[in-house]
Order: sequence, then C-alpha cells, then structure tokens
Amino acid sequence: MQFEKLPALNRREEDEPGYEKESWKPTWKCYCCHDTGFVLDRLAALVIEGYDAEKSKIPRCNATSCGAEVGKNLENSGTLDFRLSANMCDHLNQMEKESWKHYRYQKHQLRKEALGLIESAAEQTNLRVVKRSSSEQKEAKERHLDIVENY
Repeated sequence: MQFEKLPALNRREEDEPGYEKESWKPTWKCYCCHDTGFVLDRLAALVIEGYDAEKSKIPRCNATSCGAEVGKNLENSGTLDFRLSANMCDHLNQMEKESWKHYRYQKHQLRKEALGLIESAAEQTNLRVVKRSSSEQKEAKERHLDIVENY
C-alpha cells in the first residue's frame, strides 16, 4: 500500500533554535489599577499630596480603559476617593504601561545575560569534545535520577 506524502509540520515556535523566551506579560486592561478598580498606592502618591495607604481613602480608578467594577456597598461606604479624573487615571495608566515595558525589557536582558554566562561557564568546564546526542542526554538524566534516588 502506498500513502500520499504529507508535508512536514513545523515545530512549536518555542522549540526552534535561537528562540528567545519572554518573561511574563500582564493581561490587564487597565495598568493604573491592575483591573481592581483601585489606583495603585505608588501611583496614588504621585497625584495625592500626603497620600498614606494605611490612612487615606482608597482612590477609585476612572481610566477610560478600566472595566473594573466596584460593588455598590463599597462605593456607598465612604472609604473611596472619587476625585481622580479620567484624564489623571489615563495618564497614570500610560505611566504604568511604560514602566512595565521597561521592567520586562530589563528582565529579558538579564535573563539572556545569565543564560549566556551559564553556557560559557559550561563550555569552559566541559571535558567533552563533542556535545551529547539526544540518546546520550537521556541516558545521562536516567543515571542522574538513579543516583539521586539511591542516595
């Protein structure tokens, strides 16, 4: 019996050689409050003079991108500060977005640098002339597990 040849499928992108993994990326719609409805303390301190997270009322997020809903009981409790305008919250939202981009970029660069250092250290201390094949690597892992389990 002859089969019709199927085209080869590419592997997942993560399995491709040279793929650079990224650090976690938040999925918030609103960075000002991280989708909680309450402006982050450090952002609130930028726009409210003398803001103290322990004593001050909690600023309510009014960013246009914010879809977080606060319950009516909490809104009516008198513990929220509604003075921040949508414009202020939008600006805080943009500042926090930029901060996250910068943070992710730094973490990604540090990770790449660390991996490079690890690889170079491993190459310098490796006594093998040729890299292990996949079967040799599998066998080495099994031996390692045997040693660890029997220790």
